[in-house]
Amino acid sequence: MHDTGYCINPSAYVQAIVNNALKLGGHLIKASAKTLNYRNNFITSVSTDQGDIECDAIVIAAGARAKELARQAGDDVPLATERGYHYVVQVPNGGPNHPTMFMDRKVVVTPMETGIRIAGQVEIAGLDDVPNWQRAEILRQHLATLYPDLAKHIANDQISVWLGRRPSLPDGLPCIGFSSRGPSVIHAYGHGHVGLAGSARTGRVVSQLLTNTRPDIDLKPYSAQRFLA
Repeated sequence: MHDTGYCINPSAYVQAIVNNALKLGGHLIKASAKTLNYRNNFITSVSTDQGDIECDAIVIAAGARAKELARQAGDDVPLATERGYHYVVQVPNGGPNHPTMFMDRKVVVTPMETGIRIAGQVEIAGLDDVPNWQRAEILRQHLATLYPDLAKHIANDQISVWLGRRPSLPDGLPCIGFSSRGPSVIHAYGHGHVGLAGSARTGRVVSQLLTNTRPDIDLKPYSAQRFLA
């Protein structure tokens, strides 16, 4: 496919964004947000497990964990999680040179900086349900079938598995825009399977909302209020 690409190390990509924000004067606080605090429907602070953080505006960009914060912002959003497992093999060669999608198996095999990754499929389960690592074993079996030469050289210490939670909404569109309790809280989550691809444009739109600039796209299709009966 022409004019396409992929990220060889999402973790390093996100860390680079964080480092750039810090360089520009941002502050990184590692805490779990619990409660949104208001005065006259304007946000004043966020209570966390590390104490209160004062603010005059916030962006809810908590992925699959955004549902409760959205509710506190006045929006009952039917956000659910599509859980997906990743199986990564740290080998120097033996796999594909490009991302390869196998539609009959509903998986994608991708060469990463950290190894060959096979991922895909969907597990419908609760946000904090116990992982079913048998799902990762199924991915291993697919990889062994698709690349038998690769399978011959896999040792246990070369394998890592991971569970991700895709934040998904019934219509397949994210939630982006002001909350029902006013413009001091902005929704930015629910991108499902395309979070990384949609992140930069979402960030641009959110920055426009925060600076009272007219967004360069129509946000009505992405409104959290679209789910009202």
